[in-house]
Amino acid sequence: MELSPPSNSLFFLHALTLTTLLLTILLPAAAVEPTTTDDFVEKSCASATRYPDLCVATLSPHASAIQTSPKLLATAALSVALAAARSASKSLQRMVGSTVTMSPGEAAAWRDCRSLVRDSVDQLRRSVKEMGGDEKTAMMTRFQLSNVQTWASAAMTDLDTCTDGLSGEGVDGEVKRRVMESGVVDVGHMISNALAFVNRYGDGIN
Repeated sequence: MELSPPSNSLFFLHALTLTTLLLTILLPAAAVEPTTTDDFVEKSCASATRYPDLCVATLSPHASAIQTSPKLLATAALSVALAAARSASKSLQRMVGSTVTMSPGEAAAWRDCRSLVRDSVDQLRRSVKEMGGDEKTAMMTRFQLSNVQTWASAAMTDLDTCTDGLSGEGVDGEVKRRVMESGVVDVGHMISNALAFVNRYGDGIN
């Protein structure tokens, strides 16, 4: 019995099946879009920090510099906290002219906050420097990481001590309001976010 050649439709079906199989094998790797820098910042803020909205607001402008690097993310978070702490320190210093109308308790609380915020600036400055300076992509040692964690934690404690002091007796609402408006609370939250990224980056250090 003579076999008839395959029809055009059958040949097309075989070709289509083979093409579909090849695409199924090859496309998944090519079709996955790389994580964008904005996505990296937003997802990192959402998954690691206690204050994700503040995190996104302060770090998204630096997404292109951060790229998708955990170390650059931690460094940027510390840097924005440092800038905010410096701004808060200047705001507190501008209150010096008002001390003549403050009660002794208010003046003491203001002086304590001014000193504590200045100290937090120094601790954050040291932390940023320890993260690498110009070698921001180089792997850190455990010792360096421990230094950053210690200094950043101390900076956050300074700010907590400042705000706790404002709740003491003899501090009226106006002085407390002006100190709070300097941004000390937000600075503390920024440091908390930065520490979360420092700790996450540290998980990858042997």
